[in-house]
Amino acid sequence: MPKTRISFWQEKFEKTIERDQRKTRELRLAGWHVITVWECELENSPDILPHGLAREIKGAD
Repeated sequence: MPKTRISFWQEKFEKTIERDQRKTRELRLAGWHVITVWECELENSPDILPHGLAREIKGAD
């Protein structure tokens, strides 16, 4: 959390979380398999993307 304008950032984070949950739910209801990729995970392990996607795709049925 940033140290300045805390209430602004808190509200922004909360709205982003709500939006992401809503969009994920909408996509799943439309028949999509949703995979969330976090940038911070890729920075620490760049090879996680191809392996993680392959695992998700194999288990998507």
